[in-house]
Amino acid sequence: MFQLLKYLQAFKAATGITLRELAGFVSGIFALGAPPPLLDAAAVREWLRNLVQITKDIAAETPTELDDKATAMLAGVLENDAVWQVLYSTFILIVDGDFLFDEKEEAELSSRLAIAMAGQDDDKVQTIEPLVIIAIIRALIELFRQWRERTAS
Repeated sequence: MFQLLKYLQAFKAATGITLRELAGFVSGIFALGAPPPLLDAAAVREWLRNLVQITKDIAAETPTELDDKATAMLAGVLENDAVWQVLYSTFILIVDGDFLFDEKEEAELSSRLAIAMAGQDDDKVQTIEPLVIIAIIRALIELFRQWRERTAS
């Protein structure tokens, strides 16, 4: 019991998040539920918006600004129709094709994302690093694949 309390104290010291706040965030994630069907672009976008909002709430409680900036960047990606369309289309191709892109395809995707974001009015969108978006896509693909495997069984 004392070891658990030590871990919780260390967690709060490192993140600034209390156990009560952590429980609230976990509750929010559970309330979010399973991802929607992948082919429902609007539902996937809304689910991701809700997930990003939870991560923004968590980031707001930590003492660092990097996580606040990262979650703001994610929110910006989801709100920008042009970037979202490129992101979602790429995501569907990868998940449905059951493959991950190689370095050449990653460079092409990075270039397309940079072009899509460069023409946007929002200065914040123009500063987003396409390789960060690709890393997020890879992480989301893995999450969706694991979810699909569990629900298929």
